Amino acid sequence: MIALLGGTSWPSTIEYYKRFNELAETTLGPGHSAELLLRSVDYHDVRANYSTDWTFVQDFLRKSLVELDGYDPKAIVICNNTLHKAYDQLTDLELTNPVVHIVDAVAEQTKQKELRNLLLLGTQFTLEDGFYQRRLESHGFGVQLPSASEITEIQRIQTLVSQGKMEQEFFDSFFTLLNKYTHLDGVVLACTELPLVVKNDEAPFPVISSIEAHVAVAWELIS
Repeated sequence: MIALLGGTSWPSTIEYYKRFNELAETTLGPGHSAELLLRSVDYHDVRANYSTDWTFVQDFLRKSLVELDGYDPKAIVICNNTLHKAYDQLTDLELTNPVVHIVDAVAEQTKQKELRNLLLLGTQFTLEDGFYQRRLESHGFGVQLPSASEITEIQRIQTLVSQGKMEQEFFDSFFTLLNKYTHLDGVVLACTELPLVVKNDEAPFPVISSIEAHVAVAWELIS
């Protein structure tokens, strides 16, 4: 069983659930589904405290992970990129079961594609804080961030997608953005909403979805 901390946001959590079950059917055979425990939380107050009360975020994550660990899953997956910053800071957290780190999963999948210089896209908090960039760089990747105005636009779209909204303009905006960075080897979607609005087949270079990478590494761990 894999335990998922989801609801962070709910549209991207659905993608996690879908992808795990697709992998189960692909690897185990038709008719199979994944054994999952989904703890879907109310993300509103957590997200609201990112810039105002980080201790609140850490306490929320600690409590949630301890709760999930109590069910004795083979692995725990935090269905959110930003919360992994808080996870890294919980140095005294003792769990029986492993948490699959999303940035390390992205790094592993990116190395398999032999990509080195990457465009990093994510929420304003993730990109301006730098925790994600530094961890990717520690794996040996070159990382470039979008401009300040592009980050603002990404944040606008991400907020709407996290509320379940989907418009063609979102796809068009990312298509235009990616084509400004064709000198790079690929792009990392370091936000679980962005894979919902970036069309891989229209991108000018390889796309690394944090959801796809996270699920793939977690599934490999428990298989």
